[in-house]
Amino acid sequence: MGAPTTEFKQVPVTTDGSTIEDADLRYTAVNGFSAVDVGTPLDFGSVSISGGAADSSVQAVVFRVSAFNGATDVTNLRFWVTYDFIASTVEWASPKLTATTEWVQNPTTSSYTYATLPVSEPGSANLNKADGVTANLTAEVPTGSPAYSDTTEAMVMYVAVGATENLGTYTGSGGSQDFQYNLKFDFS
Repeated sequence: MGAPTTEFKQVPVTTDGSTIEDADLRYTAVNGFSAVDVGTPLDFGSVSISGGAADSSVQAVVFRVSAFNGATDVTNLRFWVTYDFIASTVEWASPKLTATTEWVQNPTTSSYTYATLPVSEPGSANLNKADGVTANLTAEVPTGSPAYSDTTEAMVMYVAVGATENLGTYTGSGGSQDFQYNLKFDFS
């Protein structure tokens, strides 16, 4: 058994909830979304703190298992960010993509109840399935063949940039500062 193959895809914030309201529509929509990785980072835009603390744009990604590679369980999802910030935090929420009421089109910093994303690996799972229970991703298999993982592991994020932050360009591990998000899981 090999490790499951996984991917991050950027969810365009203009996405209408009707295109991701059920598992099959969501799977088709996510196939057309752009990959997010080291070569194609998630872009939060530019933030000016010349007038004091300011927030970045809100961005969204989904995590999914694209191939289980012999595994039957993907569990215990832990999501965190690493960075070299002094005065800033990454704020995040995990919308449940099971109904149009969970996804907010063109989300803002007040669209969800955001929390500060951990800056080191959490000791326990902090990313939930659509049903609100952190559990086996293989339990979320829509109709179709071959079976695939439902893409309900969604993260909406923005950077709350503090007024005393170090000036620089934060672009993953390639910029003048370090900013990377991470997701770790167990499989069997």
